[in-house]
Amino acid sequence: MAFSDELKNGVEIDIEGYNQEINDYISRLKDDYIKENDTFIGNYFSSKIKDSNIDLSGVPYERKKAMALKEFAKYDLENGTNYEEDFNKEYEEYLNKFAKNKEKIIRILIYAQDEFAEKIKETEEKLKEASNELFEQEKKIKEKEDKIQEEKGAIANLKSEIEEINKELEILNDKITDLTLEKEALEEKEDLSPEEKERLEEIKKSLNPMIEEYESKENLRDGKNDEINTKDQNIKNLEKEKSDLQAAHDESKKIYDEAKESVEMAKEAYEKNGEEILRAAKENDIDVDEILNKKTNDEKENKEEMKDEKVSKDAKAATTGSAGAVVNPVEQESAKLPTNYSADAMNDFARCSNSSDRKATFIDNPAGYAALYDSLKNRSIFNFWKNHRVKRALADNNKELLNNMKDSSEYSTLLDNALGSDLSTDEKEIFENLFDKDSPDNILNGFSKYTDKDMENLYNVVNKLNSKDFSNNPELAKKINSDIMPYIKSGVLNDLANRKILGRFNSKYEMTGKNQRINYISNEITSYSSKHGLNSGVKESSNLFTSRLNLDVNKEPVNNQPTKAPTQSTPEIEQR
Repeated sequence: MAFSDELKNGVEIDIEGYNQEINDYISRLKDDYIKENDTFIGNYFSSKIKDSNIDLSGVPYERKKAMALKEFAKYDLENGTNYEEDFNKEYEEYLNKFAKNKEKIIRILIYAQDEFAEKIKETEEKLKEASNELFEQEKKIKEKEDKIQEEKGAIANLKSEIEEINKELEILNDKITDLTLEKEALEEKEDLSPEEKERLEEIKKSLNPMIEEYESKENLRDGKNDEINTKDQNIKNLEKEKSDLQAAHDESKKIYDEAKESVEMAKEAYEKNGEEILRAAKENDIDVDEILNKKTNDEKENKEEMKDEKVSKDAKAATTGSAGAVVNPVEQESAKLPTNYSADAMNDFARCSNSSDRKATFIDNPAGYAALYDSLKNRSIFNFWKNHRVKRALADNNKELLNNMKDSSEYSTLLDNALGSDLSTDEKEIFENLFDKDSPDNILNGFSKYTDKDMENLYNVVNKLNSKDFSNNPELAKKINSDIMPYIKSGVLNDLANRKILGRFNSKYEMTGKNQRINYISNEITSYSSKHGLNSGVKESSNLFTSRLNLDVNKEPVNNQPTKAPTQSTPEIEQR
């Protein structure tokens, strides 16, 4: 199958149809409730009170219900019927049924999201294949160009050689001409002296080899000219082949670029519609988390037979924030990690029953925190629902942390006790601002309102804490870990969870400027907690996992601007 056929047939995404489906079902949530209520009340009224002078058509359904109940009550009073009670009972049953239908609509929308996400994933796989094909095409074009240049180089060498041969022929021709003229002059004489006779014989002996050499060089020159003609034809053939390959590549690249643009548009639609679904669910008092939990549990049950294998793979695949340490089952047990902590860290965090469980597993536990941080940092757009649940869980976690948050002066005192004169005025100020309980920009809300310089100052604080020798005061170290570090960790996680995912696909880690500094902060606090955790009581060196967390941590306070990570080239076609 041709490249273009494969791409056209394999990556088409019906964004318009998807948007229409989402809009249609959201419209049902918005409109059907009123319409169906209106129809139910009207139909019920007309079925019970057939001779009424009351016309309910065109009356808003809220007032229509009140008017119907009034007439039912009057009719019951006069006729001994029970229409009012019957209506209330059936109306309640109707509402319950409708509520289930609304929930079904949300489930349909979630499934539509998942289905669309799978289409995008399939398309991206096709794009990867197409990228490989484009690379191979470019490789072949380069091979043709290299061959053309090789032939041109050979022609240049041949021409140079011909030029040398021509020079040699010119010299030989001059010699042959001179000797021939001399020979003819001697032969025209009637009486030759012995010396002239000897000279004539010498000329005759040398002239024939010269003529033979001349003819040989002429043949050599002609052969090289033939070679040039052959190579010229080769070049023409190669240029035709290159031109055909380039035309095919240009067409393929156009199709690839269009498909890639379609994917980016699809991702934007996916995220936008996800937000619309959440908004619609909230407006209709539908608990999306409950639906997602049931969906997750159903999927988990379907894969129960693969559980052991999956857990094993998860444990092997797990990595920490930036240290990149692999966690094996032994290390996992040592670090007291959640069972499926690695790839499922976002799910595990969201599924924790309460904020205390989340705090113990993913905030206080350095390994669990590193797992959640890494999971959030590397999440893709297709983690939309996971991300929603995590943000909900973080918001719930923030409530408890905010309730327990002390006056900023208490945190400043702790910091002074630990670092004293090592703190600069700017470092103290950013710390006080972040730990201002009454500020809407306190640390629990992330760092969107803070500058790169602010993050540098916060980094310097946690770096100095991590570098501090607390051997003479371990209780102070643990108090800092229990009273300060959970807030900084939560701030980092909130910042990461609330970053826009779109636009991050070509620069996955966002490791420049402010975001780079936040990454460094995460390293430092993870390292600090692994050393001064409340519950471990374990020497750092005895825990393979937590000890690895410190591998990439800079132990020296930093006062310069963040070192920028190497710029990651993101060409349209990934180079191999």
